[in-house]
Amino acid sequence: MLTEDEAEALADRAKIFVAANGTRADSVTKGLKFVEFSQTAALEDAYTAARNKLAGEIFVSQAECGQTAQELQEASDAFAAIVPNVGTLYTNAMIMEAVKNGGAVNPQYSSEFAYSAEMQPLRNGYTYWLYRSSWTVPDSGVTVSIDWSVSGDGAQYLAFAPEGGRDHKNNMHSYGVTVMRQPDEPTEVRFVATVKDYYGNEIGKLGENGEYAAIIGAPMRLSNTQPSAPRFASGDFATGEIYINLNGVEAIQKVDDSKIGITGCVSTLENGLHQINNPAVTGGKPSTYGVCLDAIATH
Repeated sequence: MLTEDEAEALADRAKIFVAANGTRADSVTKGLKFVEFSQTAALEDAYTAARNKLAGEIFVSQAECGQTAQELQEASDAFAAIVPNVGTLYTNAMIMEAVKNGGAVNPQYSSEFAYSAEMQPLRNGYTYWLYRSSWTVPDSGVTVSIDWSVSGDGAQYLAFAPEGGRDHKNNMHSYGVTVMRQPDEPTEVRFVATVKDYYGNEIGKLGENGEYAAIIGAPMRLSNTQPSAPRFASGDFATGEIYINLNGVEAIQKVDDSKIGITGCVSTLENGLHQINNPAVTGGKPSTYGVCLDAIATH
Protein backbone atom coordinates (compact mmCIF):
# COMPACT_ATOMS: atom_id res chain seq x y z
CA MET A 1 0.00 0.00 0.00
CA LEU A 2 2.84 2.41 0.86
CA THR A 3 6.18 2.84 -0.82
CA GLU A 4 9.09 5.24 -0.50
CA ASP A 5 10.02 4.68 -4.16
CA GLU A 6 8.29 7.10 -6.53
CA ALA A 7 8.99 4.93 -9.58
CA GLU A 8 7.39 1.96 -7.83
CA ALA A 9 4.31 4.05 -7.06
CA LEU A 10 4.16 5.09 -10.71
CA ALA A 11 4.28 1.47 -11.88
CA ASP A 12 1.63 0.38 -9.37
CA ARG A 13 -0.93 3.16 -9.01
CA ALA A 14 -2.60 1.31 -6.10
CA LYS A 15 0.41 2.24 -3.93
CA ILE A 16 0.84 5.60 -2.23
CA PHE A 17 4.19 7.35 -2.40
CA VAL A 18 5.57 8.38 1.00
CA ALA A 19 7.39 11.68 0.44
CA ALA A 20 9.54 13.87 2.64
CA ASN A 21 7.73 16.30 4.91
CA GLY A 22 6.91 19.54 3.13
CA THR A 23 6.88 17.96 -0.35
CA ARG A 24 4.92 20.05 -2.86
CA ALA A 25 2.62 18.61 -5.52
CA ASP A 26 4.68 20.27 -8.25
CA SER A 27 7.69 18.14 -7.27
CA VAL A 28 5.88 14.78 -7.53
CA THR A 29 4.94 12.97 -10.74
CA LYS A 30 1.65 14.10 -12.25
CA GLY A 31 -1.32 12.02 -11.11
CA LEU A 32 0.66 10.19 -8.42
CA LYS A 33 -0.94 9.95 -4.97
CA PHE A 34 1.40 10.84 -2.12
CA VAL A 35 1.41 11.60 1.60
CA GLU A 36 4.09 13.13 3.74
CA PHE A 37 6.21 10.91 5.94
CA SER A 38 4.79 12.39 9.16
CA GLN A 39 1.28 11.31 8.13
CA THR A 40 2.34 7.67 8.21
CA ALA A 41 3.97 7.77 11.68
CA ALA A 42 0.97 6.54 13.70
CA LEU A 43 0.29 3.67 11.31
CA GLU A 44 3.96 2.64 11.20
CA ASP A 45 4.20 2.68 15.01
CA ALA A 46 1.06 0.59 15.46
CA TYR A 47 2.18 -1.89 12.83
CA THR A 48 5.67 -2.20 14.32
CA ALA A 49 4.29 -2.75 17.84
CA ALA A 50 1.91 -5.47 16.67
CA ARG A 51 4.58 -7.17 14.58
CA ASN A 52 7.10 -7.21 17.45
CA LYS A 53 4.60 -8.67 19.92
CA LEU A 54 3.49 -11.29 17.43
CA ALA A 55 7.06 -12.27 16.60
CA GLY A 56 8.04 -12.49 20.26
CA GLU A 57 4.80 -14.18 21.35
CA ILE A 58 4.70 -11.91 24.43
CA PHE A 59 0.96 -11.35 24.70
CA VAL A 60 0.22 -11.94 28.39
CA SER A 61 -3.50 -12.35 27.78
CA GLN A 62 -6.15 -12.51 25.11
CA ALA A 63 -7.27 -9.07 26.21
CA GLU A 64 -3.82 -7.60 25.41
CA CYS A 65 -3.89 -9.29 22.02
CA GLY A 66 -7.31 -7.80 21.33
CA GLN A 67 -6.15 -4.37 22.47
CA THR A 68 -3.15 -4.48 20.13
CA ALA A 69 -5.37 -5.49 17.22
CA GLN A 70 -7.77 -2.66 18.02
CA GLU A 71 -4.96 -0.10 18.11
CA LEU A 72 -3.70 -1.31 14.76
CA GLN A 73 -7.20 -1.11 13.26
CA GLU A 74 -7.72 2.41 14.61
CA ALA A 75 -4.40 3.57 13.17
CA SER A 76 -5.30 1.98 9.83
CA ASP A 77 -8.72 3.64 9.78
CA ALA A 78 -7.18 7.01 10.65
CA PHE A 79 -4.69 6.69 7.80
CA ALA A 80 -7.41 5.63 5.35
CA ALA A 81 -9.28 8.83 6.22
CA ILE A 82 -6.34 10.94 5.06
CA VAL A 83 -6.90 12.41 1.59
CA PRO A 84 -3.61 11.95 -0.32
CA ASN A 85 -2.06 14.79 -2.28
CA VAL A 86 -1.80 14.39 -6.05
CA GLY A 87 1.37 15.26 -7.93
CA THR A 88 1.34 17.70 -10.83
CA LEU A 89 4.92 17.56 -12.14
CA TYR A 90 5.81 15.99 -15.49
CA THR A 91 8.85 14.13 -14.21
CA ASN A 92 11.04 11.99 -16.46
CA ALA A 93 9.30 8.91 -15.08
CA MET A 94 5.93 10.33 -16.04
CA ILE A 95 7.11 11.24 -19.54
CA MET A 96 8.54 7.75 -20.13
CA GLU A 97 5.30 6.16 -18.95
CA ALA A 98 3.31 8.38 -21.33
CA VAL A 99 5.58 7.59 -24.29
CA LYS A 100 5.43 3.87 -23.56
CA ASN A 101 1.63 3.80 -23.34
CA GLY A 102 0.97 6.38 -26.04
CA GLY A 103 0.97 6.23 -29.80
CA ALA A 104 4.67 6.94 -30.27
CA VAL A 105 6.06 3.43 -29.69
CA ASN A 106 3.06 1.33 -28.70
CA PRO A 107 2.15 -1.31 -31.33
CA GLN A 108 -1.35 -1.41 -29.83
CA TYR A 109 -2.04 1.80 -31.77
CA SER A 110 -0.40 0.70 -35.00
CA SER A 111 0.12 -2.77 -36.43
CA GLU A 112 2.89 -1.45 -38.70
CA PHE A 113 5.65 -1.20 -36.09
CA ALA A 114 8.62 -3.45 -36.83
CA TYR A 115 8.07 -5.28 -33.53
CA SER A 116 4.31 -5.74 -33.97
CA ALA A 117 3.24 -9.39 -34.15
CA GLU A 118 1.35 -8.62 -37.36
CA MET A 119 4.56 -7.53 -39.09
CA GLN A 120 6.66 -10.48 -38.01
CA PRO A 121 8.72 -12.21 -39.08
CA LEU A 122 10.70 -9.37 -40.67
CA ARG A 123 11.46 -10.31 -44.25
CA ASN A 124 14.45 -9.78 -46.46
CA GLY A 125 14.30 -6.68 -48.66
CA TYR A 126 11.45 -4.95 -46.84
CA THR A 127 11.40 -1.78 -44.73
CA TYR A 128 9.58 -1.62 -41.40
CA TRP A 129 8.33 1.52 -39.71
CA LEU A 130 9.83 3.13 -36.61
CA TYR A 131 8.28 6.31 -35.18
CA ARG A 132 10.66 9.24 -35.57
CA SER A 133 8.53 12.40 -35.47
CA SER A 134 8.40 14.61 -32.40
CA TRP A 135 5.62 13.61 -30.00
CA THR A 136 3.73 15.69 -27.47
CA VAL A 137 2.75 14.15 -24.15
CA PRO A 138 -1.06 14.44 -23.91
CA ASP A 139 -2.45 17.26 -21.76
CA SER A 140 0.98 18.86 -21.44
CA GLY A 141 3.38 21.13 -23.23
CA VAL A 142 6.13 18.48 -23.12
CA THR A 143 7.43 17.48 -26.56
CA VAL A 144 9.90 14.66 -27.02
CA SER A 145 11.87 13.13 -29.87
CA ILE A 146 12.84 9.49 -30.30
CA ASP A 147 16.12 8.07 -31.56
CA TRP A 148 16.32 4.38 -32.46
CA SER A 149 19.04 1.78 -32.17
CA VAL A 150 19.05 -2.00 -32.59
CA SER A 151 20.76 -4.70 -30.57
CA GLY A 152 20.88 -8.46 -30.42
CA ASP A 153 22.11 -11.06 -32.90
CA GLY A 154 19.73 -9.80 -35.58
CA ALA A 155 21.17 -6.26 -35.64
CA GLN A 156 23.72 -7.27 -38.29
CA TYR A 157 20.93 -7.97 -40.79
CA LEU A 158 19.29 -4.55 -40.51
CA ALA A 159 20.08 -1.08 -41.81
CA PHE A 160 18.29 2.16 -40.97
CA ALA A 161 16.39 3.58 -43.91
CA PRO A 162 16.15 7.39 -43.57
CA GLU A 163 14.44 7.59 -46.95
CA GLY A 164 11.94 4.92 -45.99
CA GLY A 165 10.55 2.13 -48.14
CA ARG A 166 7.76 -0.42 -48.42
CA ASP A 167 7.01 -3.27 -46.06
CA HIS A 168 5.73 -6.70 -47.07
CA LYS A 169 2.16 -5.39 -46.92
CA ASN A 170 3.13 -2.74 -49.50
CA ASN A 171 2.75 0.07 -46.95
CA MET A 172 5.11 2.99 -47.63
CA HIS A 173 7.04 4.34 -44.64
CA SER A 174 9.11 7.51 -44.41
CA TYR A 175 11.56 6.05 -41.90
CA GLY A 176 12.41 2.64 -40.49
CA VAL A 177 14.77 -0.29 -40.85
CA THR A 178 15.36 -2.47 -43.89
CA VAL A 179 16.22 -6.16 -43.74
CA MET A 180 19.37 -6.31 -45.86
CA ARG A 181 19.88 -10.08 -45.88
CA GLN A 182 18.26 -13.22 -44.57
CA PRO A 183 19.73 -15.12 -41.61
CA ASP A 184 20.08 -18.89 -41.84
CA GLU A 185 17.93 -19.31 -38.74
CA PRO A 186 15.16 -17.16 -37.25
CA THR A 187 17.09 -14.48 -35.36
CA GLU A 188 15.93 -12.00 -32.72
CA VAL A 189 16.58 -8.28 -32.78
CA ARG A 190 15.66 -5.69 -30.13
CA PHE A 191 14.68 -2.12 -30.94
CA VAL A 192 15.65 0.50 -28.34
CA ALA A 193 13.93 3.89 -28.29
CA THR A 194 15.95 6.71 -26.70
CA VAL A 195 13.53 9.45 -25.62
CA LYS A 196 14.94 12.98 -25.59
CA ASP A 197 13.59 16.37 -24.59
CA TYR A 198 13.31 19.49 -26.75
CA TYR A 199 16.97 20.34 -26.10
CA GLY A 200 18.25 16.86 -26.99
CA ASN A 201 18.84 15.73 -23.42
CA GLU A 202 18.15 12.04 -22.82
CA ILE A 203 15.10 11.35 -20.66
CA GLY A 204 15.31 7.57 -20.77
CA LYS A 205 15.29 4.41 -22.90
CA LEU A 206 12.51 1.99 -23.77
CA GLY A 207 12.90 -1.49 -25.22
CA GLU A 208 16.09 -2.54 -23.46
CA ASN A 209 14.16 -5.25 -21.60
CA GLY A 210 12.99 -6.87 -24.81
CA GLU A 211 9.49 -5.44 -25.05
CA TYR A 212 10.31 -4.15 -28.53
CA ALA A 213 11.66 -7.39 -29.98
CA ALA A 214 11.20 -8.95 -33.39
CA ILE A 215 12.22 -12.05 -35.31
CA ILE A 216 14.09 -11.64 -38.58
CA GLY A 217 13.23 -14.36 -41.05
CA ALA A 218 11.47 -17.65 -40.51
CA PRO A 219 13.07 -19.77 -43.21
CA MET A 220 11.27 -23.10 -43.34
CA ARG A 221 13.45 -26.01 -44.36
CA LEU A 222 13.52 -29.73 -43.82
CA SER A 223 14.49 -30.80 -40.34
CA ASN A 224 17.34 -33.26 -39.89
CA THR A 225 14.92 -35.38 -37.87
CA GLN A 226 12.06 -36.80 -39.92
CA PRO A 227 9.23 -39.19 -39.02
CA SER A 228 9.40 -42.81 -40.04
CA ALA A 229 8.53 -43.52 -43.67
CA PRO A 230 4.76 -43.92 -44.11
CA ARG A 231 3.17 -47.24 -45.04
CA PHE A 232 0.33 -47.47 -47.55
CA ALA A 233 -2.20 -50.19 -48.06
CA SER A 234 -1.78 -52.19 -51.26
CA GLY A 235 -3.94 -51.47 -54.27
CA ASP A 236 -4.49 -48.65 -56.71
CA PHE A 237 -5.03 -45.17 -55.27
CA ALA A 238 -4.31 -46.31 -51.76
CA THR A 239 -4.57 -43.61 -49.12
CA GLY A 240 -1.98 -42.65 -46.55
CA GLU A 241 -0.50 -39.74 -44.64
CA ILE A 242 2.91 -38.18 -45.17
CA TYR A 243 4.40 -36.04 -42.39
CA ILE A 244 7.38 -33.75 -42.91
CA ASN A 245 9.16 -31.94 -40.09
CA LEU A 246 10.18 -28.35 -40.88
CA ASN A 247 12.48 -26.01 -39.01
CA GLY A 248 11.54 -22.35 -38.60
CA VAL A 249 7.78 -22.77 -38.36
CA GLU A 250 7.70 -21.89 -34.67
CA ALA A 251 8.79 -18.32 -35.52
CA ILE A 252 5.61 -17.70 -37.51
CA GLN A 253 2.92 -16.26 -35.26
CA LYS A 254 0.16 -15.81 -37.83
CA VAL A 255 -0.32 -17.87 -40.99
CA ASP A 256 -2.80 -17.43 -43.81
CA ASP A 257 -3.86 -21.03 -44.54
CA SER A 258 -4.99 -20.05 -48.01
CA LYS A 259 -1.35 -19.57 -49.01
CA ILE A 260 -0.23 -23.02 -47.91
CA GLY A 261 -0.67 -25.84 -50.36
CA ILE A 262 0.78 -28.57 -52.53
CA THR A 263 1.19 -27.43 -56.12
CA GLY A 264 0.38 -29.89 -58.86
CA CYS A 265 -2.02 -31.83 -56.63
CA VAL A 266 -5.66 -31.69 -55.70
CA SER A 267 -5.57 -31.07 -51.95
CA THR A 268 -7.89 -30.13 -49.14
CA LEU A 269 -7.24 -28.52 -45.77
CA GLU A 270 -8.57 -30.50 -42.83
CA ASN A 271 -7.68 -29.80 -39.19
CA GLY A 272 -4.87 -27.54 -40.33
CA LEU A 273 -3.21 -30.27 -42.47
CA HIS A 274 -3.23 -30.54 -46.26
CA GLN A 275 -4.34 -33.90 -47.57
CA ILE A 276 -3.64 -35.05 -51.14
CA ASN A 277 -6.87 -36.46 -52.55
CA ASN A 278 -5.56 -37.95 -55.76
CA PRO A 279 -1.81 -38.36 -56.15
CA ALA A 280 -2.26 -39.74 -59.66
CA VAL A 281 -3.05 -36.30 -61.08
CA THR A 282 0.65 -35.40 -60.79
CA GLY A 283 1.70 -38.24 -63.04
CA GLY A 284 2.80 -40.40 -60.16
CA LYS A 285 1.24 -43.79 -59.77
CA PRO A 286 0.86 -45.83 -56.60
CA SER A 287 2.29 -49.29 -57.06
CA THR A 288 3.76 -52.14 -55.13
CA TYR A 289 7.13 -50.36 -55.41
CA GLY A 290 6.05 -47.15 -53.72
CA VAL A 291 4.56 -43.77 -54.47
CA CYS A 292 6.09 -41.12 -56.71
CA LEU A 293 4.78 -37.58 -56.28
CA ASP A 294 6.08 -34.64 -58.32
CA ALA A 295 4.85 -32.09 -55.78
CA ILE A 296 6.19 -28.84 -54.33
CA ALA A 297 5.09 -27.40 -50.97
CA THR A 298 4.62 -23.65 -51.14
CA HIS A 299 4.11 -20.87 -48.62
